[in-house]
Formats: sequence, structure tokens, C-alpha cells
Amino acid sequence: MFNRLVRRPQALARHQNGPLAEERRSYLAHCAKQQMSRETLRGIARNTLIVAKVLRLADRPSELIAGAEIEAAADRWVKRRSRPRRVGNVRVACRNFRGHAIRWLKFLGRLQPAATVRRPYAKHVTQFTDYMLRE
Repeated sequence: MFNRLVRRPQALARHQNGPLAEERRSYLAHCAKQQMSRETLRGIARNTLIVAKVLRLADRPSELIAGAEIEAAADRWVKRRSRPRRVGNVRVACRNFRGHAIRWLKFLGRLQPAATVRRPYAKHVTQFTDYMLRE
């Protein structure tokens, strides 16, 4: 899959030898089945490699990754980048990192589900609503 998306030998080697290469390859195949464009698949390949490195996913194969950790990693990654830092670009880069990380980790089954927030008095509100509908 990588050899169809990446032309330069150095980049191809980076993808083939990078962390979680087989998992990234299977995610790309999944995305290709959804008829995503070649450019989109290239971006996914590039970003999943970055996510795997930044989150050190290969070092902790069975851990679930929380949303807060993804947020913190996105912020760290954007700050380390050497490109000029314009506010709009930083926000877009963070959003892209988070989006790719969440979709890929969800595909792998490694995204920790967000905790459900129990609203105080939810049961009472529901009962009252039911009562009002009946009356």
C-alpha cells in the first residue's frame, strides 16, 4: 500500500520501517475501500505515521489512549514543528492531528471511550417530563 502512495525511496522506507507499519497499512486499505482519493490517502499515511511516533504507540501495544492525551500530544507536536507559527495554521495542525489520531485509534480499538457524565437530577427531570406529557 505504501509503495502506491509514496514515491521517494527515503519516504517509502520511513513508512515501511516506521512504528505500527502493519496497522497503518491495514487502516490505509480500509480507507481505500471507502474510495478516498490518492491525495487523501497520502495525508492519512503521513499523519498516522506522525501519530504513531508522537504517541509512542509501539512502546505500549495494549494501552488505550485517552482524548486528553491526544490533545496534549497535538499541542506538543505543533509547538515542536519548525514551520512558521501562524495562529490559523497552529489551530488547523492541531485539529488535523486530533482528527487523524481519533479516527485511527478508533479503528484500532485503542481509543479510550469518553466518560459519560451523569447529570444531577436526571432521573427526576425524566420523571417530571413524563408526568407533564401525561397531564
